[in-house]
Amino acid sequence: MSAVLARLFGEMKFTTAEGDEFKFASRKTRALLAYLLVENDRWQPREKLAGLLWGDRGTKQARNSLNQALYEIRKAEIDVGIDLIERESERVRLIGSNVECDLYRFKDLLASDPIAANGFTVDEFLADLGVSDAEFIDWMNRVRTKLRDDQLASLRRQSADAISNNRADSAITITRRMLELDPLDEPARRQLMELYVESGNRAEAMRQYQICKELLAAELGVTPDPLTESLLERIKTVDVEQHPLATPESIERQVMVAQRGDDQAPVLAVLPFTNLSDDPEHACLAEGLADDLIHALSAYRWFKVLGRSSTFRVSEGAADLDLMRQSFGATHLVSGQLRRSGKALRINVELVDCRSGQQLWSARYNEPVERLFELEDAIVSHIASAVVPALEVAEMLSLHPRPPDSLSAYELLQRGNWQLYRNLTNTDADDEAARCYEAALAIDPNYAAALAALAYVKFRVSLRNATDADRFRTHLEDVRATAMQALDIDPREPRALRYLGGALSLLRDQEGALQAIERAIELCPSFATAYSGLAFVHDFRGEFAAAKPAADETMRLRPHDPVLHRCIMSKSIADYQTGAYEAAAQVARNSLSTSRTWWMSNALLAASIGQQGRSGEAVEAIKRIRTNYPGVKLDGLLDGMPFVDQSHLEHLREGLIKAGWRDES
Repeated sequence: MSAVLARLFGEMKFTTAEGDEFKFASRKTRALLAYLLVENDRWQPREKLAGLLWGDRGTKQARNSLNQALYEIRKAEIDVGIDLIERESERVRLIGSNVECDLYRFKDLLASDPIAANGFTVDEFLADLGVSDAEFIDWMNRVRTKLRDDQLASLRRQSADAISNNRADSAITITRRMLELDPLDEPARRQLMELYVESGNRAEAMRQYQICKELLAAELGVTPDPLTESLLERIKTVDVEQHPLATPESIERQVMVAQRGDDQAPVLAVLPFTNLSDDPEHACLAEGLADDLIHALSAYRWFKVLGRSSTFRVSEGAADLDLMRQSFGATHLVSGQLRRSGKALRINVELVDCRSGQQLWSARYNEPVERLFELEDAIVSHIASAVVPALEVAEMLSLHPRPPDSLSAYELLQRGNWQLYRNLTNTDADDEAARCYEAALAIDPNYAAALAALAYVKFRVSLRNATDADRFRTHLEDVRATAMQALDIDPREPRALRYLGGALSLLRDQEGALQAIERAIELCPSFATAYSGLAFVHDFRGEFAAAKPAADETMRLRPHDPVLHRCIMSKSIADYQTGAYEAAAQVARNSLSTSRTWWMSNALLAASIGQQGRSGEAVEAIKRIRTNYPGVKLDGLLDGMPFVDQSHLEHLREGLIKAGWRDES
């Protein structure tokens, strides 16, 4: 038997085998010992330990405080005649062979008997320490998250085994326990619904849906995922019969197929990233990155993403494209690796087509190790914002040779996207894209993604008519109606929210616009052009300091976006209105390098140069406006800039007049 018994769940306590308790005067001494217990048998640099618990002090003082804590542990060791800590000049570690800990017992049970592990409550792990140091709390929360995830993963394995062996009662018990640990786990809730209906209890399956709906509304303010809604409809309409239980993977896949119909939309699988470093914290990060990426990609509504309950069953390095396609129904796979390189951590990510084996996209991120958890959200949003267009381009190109009359609703959506992608300035492309989206809606009138795409095309058309007030308003009202129609079908469609917000802003409802676009970003934080819409709304509200970082976020997420010439003009407006005229002019020039015709870029360039007392380049910009918008008056031009504060509109008018604008008779 080990010489020391350590309890980390509930009231933290250390006793000898004979029952004598270790007493420590300092909470941080107890916290230090707890940390070493969790990081069992691994050497820890003294510098790291000092920063973990005494980071608010100078380096020398923090090191002295660490030494005092180690001295207090040493005194306790001498009192009971047991060595707990092995010490060297620059590092220390726990002597694990001398300790029996409830944490180690918990981990053993997860592997052998996860139901027995239910006697441990993860939220009680180190609950009574009372240490407030930010780094230690961050570490403790990461450990709790990892323990909870390990417990859930263990239960999922047991659930899969029960399902595969037709042990319905056991599978239900285990799944209910999963939901006790994470009541908002929708894939687990769907699994429980399916288990109940497979067992002949349709009423309980439908009750589980209601529980899910109420919890999501109360806790997150959202509605159930379309997968859950689709499963509910299937439960309502099919006869309840006793037959072999479905596996969790097939449940997920059947619901997707039921929802997709014949649309052939892609299904993405995201695997836990492979940790190639020797730091256990990076293993937690590797899984966390994949988990967050599943959440980020699921916000896009035109393709599907397999839940973690399916793909996290695949062991690291064991992913086979045929396995992912045949067993999980995945058409595409996102995977990655983490590798330590000096003081940086290198993250490699790729998107692969499971059907052809073709790599569609890859990227490498090098980030400083000490800032990695701080940067995790930014990395995930950047990956998601790059994966989505790579997937979209591949889908568009695969359909290009096909005759339009043979295409499904989904394929017509991508054909319309292709028309816009290949020619951003040709008005015929807008018309052809709109025809494709309308053809998709003729096949499926409730296709929210096609309605959102149609709202986007109509928004593009409205901008071409911004110098004609009556036509401008008519087009914007059409955009609003189309976006609202999409949101009636799918309230979580981010593209519809973004262009609803764009239309409301230009219709001078800046408050409504802000709410719609902020909701789009809340649902889909990696949606680059939503930040562009946010920047314009801030501009028109006169919040120029807020507009600039929103525009920068668009450029960070999608630096090579073909419509960036319009997105970045929000920054030119903010620079101009704050007197940074040359900066505003340079943004406008960058915009014009992509599209020479847009009136806003030319107007901001002319006004910025006019305010600087120059004329040549401004005159050319005004000529381009008159060529592309014949007969336009200055008031008509400024109608497309719905500032709340009229002084900002007059400031722009002043710059254009200084640049040489004169209304033609």
